[in-house]
Amino acid sequence: MNSDEREALAKKRFFLLSAMRFASVIFVMMGIANVGGRLFPDAAPYLGYGFLLVGALDFFLIPVLLKKAWAKQDANKG
Repeated sequence: MNSDEREALAKKRFFLLSAMRFASVIFVMMGIANVGGRLFPDAAPYLGYGFLLVGALDFFLIPVLLKKAWAKQDANKG
C-alpha cells in the first residue's frame, strides 16, 4: 500500500469516526429534548433516557470497537 492509499484510508476512517461521534451527540441531544418534553411530548421520558444511554455508549464505545476492527483488518492485509 503506497502513501496515497494509506492517506485515503485514513481520511475515510476519520470521516466515519467523526460521523459516528456526531450521530452519538445527536442521540444525546434528542434524549435531553425528550426528557424536557420538547421532542415527542406524548412519549414517556423513558424514551429520552434511552436516547441518552444509547448516545453516551455510542460516543465512548464505538471508537474503541472501530479501532479494534481496523487493527484486525490491517493485520490481515499485511
